[in-house]
Amino acid sequence: MAYFCAHKLNKPEIEEKFTRKADRLKELINQKLWKNGFYRAFHYNEDYNDAFSEKHIPMEEIGYIPRMFNIPPKGREKVFNYLCDTEIFNASTGITTADMRDKRFMYEADHECLWNGYVWPFATSQTLKAMINVIRNYGVENLRDSFAVLLLQYAKCHRKINADGSKVMWIDEVIHPFRQEWTSVTYLKEHNYPKHMGPKGRGKDYNHSTFCDLVISGICGIEANEDGIEVNPIVPESWDYFRLNKLYG
Repeated sequence: MAYFCAHKLNKPEIEEKFTRKADRLKELINQKLWKNGFYRAFHYNEDYNDAFSEKHIPMEEIGYIPRMFNIPPKGREKVFNYLCDTEIFNASTGITTADMRDKRFMYEADHECLWNGYVWPFATSQTLKAMINVIRNYGVENLRDSFAVLLLQYAKCHRKINADGSKVMWIDEVIHPFRQEWTSVTYLKEHNYPKHMGPKGRGKDYNHSTFCDLVISGICGIEANEDGIEVNPIVPESWDYFRLNKLYG
């Protein structure tokens, strides 16, 4: 039976089918999620009266994800200016997951994983990848300096301050927007590491931050394709040089 199914697969038909689905999804995202100049995340939980309620929809960092896949049409790029705005998304430790002007920013909640304003390496990497696409695929060259600033800010958060004041290289799940504190680590410690929340060091080495990719393919611009290696760096004009060591094919 497995052989029969595989034998009957028609690759062009399958490709056409999923291309149609992707085009339809792209259309829906651009029609339904673009609200008041930003891609919105519609929540379904106890905080809203109805599913997909539009009564209160704050700007959230997740609204940059469509750019990871080059979904938006041209002309909606100015939202990336919010990332360096210290009143909207740019906190002292990184890019916040929610608009700092919103009344529910950093609302009180008893949980170790919060997306109500805390800074997440996972979300930061998605946003910076979206920014790379806007610079390269949408031709927004004036974002090069901003990208370098945000990447450096991201790099600086890769540390933990111990009780004695010493600093160690570190990356974890979620960091406080206004102080160098890995919040999930603090929360788990204060609650005596509950077993149902996973192992004691569960967030350490948060590898899907994709930081290395942001440096290698982003700032250094090195990408492999079927024709070989392409080099298209995203660096500010103020940089005299940069160097990438030990890149192996």
